[in-house]
Amino acid sequence: MDREYVFITGGTGFVGMNIACTLLKKGYNVILYARKPPADLFARELETLPGTVFFEQGDVLDQAKIEEVIRKYHVSYFIHGAAITPDRKMEENNPSSIIEVNCLGLLKAVLASNNQKVKRFIYLGSISAYGETAFQEKMLSEENSIGTPKSLYEISKYAGEKILLRLKELYKMDAAVARIGDVYGLGEIYGG
Repeated sequence: MDREYVFITGGTGFVGMNIACTLLKKGYNVILYARKPPADLFARELETLPGTVFFEQGDVLDQAKIEEVIRKYHVSYFIHGAAITPDRKMEENNPSSIIEVNCLGLLKAVLASNNQKVKRFIYLGSISAYGETAFQEKMLSEENSIGTPKSLYEISKYAGEKILLRLKELYKMDAAVARIGDVYGLGEIYGG
């Protein structure tokens, strides 16, 4: 059986790199798509794993480049993890970048995946979509807890989930939101 290719936007970030490690251990070929190459520590670790890792430098807002990379590797699975996780100062000084990357970047990734007939698209959502609700309810439920996002990150992650679910319906895509919780650990780098 030929190994399948998995494309990860934000692939050199903390979450992307950890997902890549897991997939490589299972023998997948992984394409890390990001503006910056992986840190040396991670790059050396990835090369020791059974799958094969590739790095493609690019911007998540460049749909043509994303489609080019999908075609180049015959990508089967797409994991969209690219996001800006800003602090308050960045929200004040550069709100456009946050919304462009977190919402428009998702749109470009979905359109590219749909155009190139990727088998499955996974959007890395965030527990932050619950906003203040996460601190007000004892138990959260995707069906019953109403999100009250406040920061631009929270708002954009909530909007991203809704954008993906609507496009999934329109294009009849095999797509899912994976709403992940707070993540931390070895290799975490503060990004603002």
